[in-house]
Amino acid sequence: MEDTLKGLFLRFAGNGDTGAFDELVRAFTPELRGYVGKVIRHRGELTDDVTQNVWLTIYRRAESFDSAKPLRPWLFTIAHNAAIDAVRRDAKHLAVSLGTNEELAPTAPVERPAMEIDEEIDWL
Repeated sequence: MEDTLKGLFLRFAGNGDTGAFDELVRAFTPELRGYVGKVIRHRGELTDDVTQNVWLTIYRRAESFDSAKPLRPWLFTIAHNAAIDAVRRDAKHLAVSLGTNEELAPTAPVERPAMEIDEEIDWL
């Protein structure tokens, strides 16, 4: 199977055969998506976005592939790097969001009348 997939990739990279690239995408997407999902801990839509970006990067960098080497490690290196970049971007975005979101700022304690212990427990 590796030879078949590599053959498809080389047809695309060498001749610009987009049909071969489409076949490669259909054949490899489930495996790449699963790998990306594990790296980013299955963050739903982010997994799909990263997988799509992986294919875009592969499409753009096809000429940089060394045909003397196996295809799979090259593809998964691109997927791994894209997933790590996405996790970093997502964490950075979350940190900025948490730092500026007024809704998450501490609030004053709720004032309520003094109650007996039983009332306190019921109130909670």
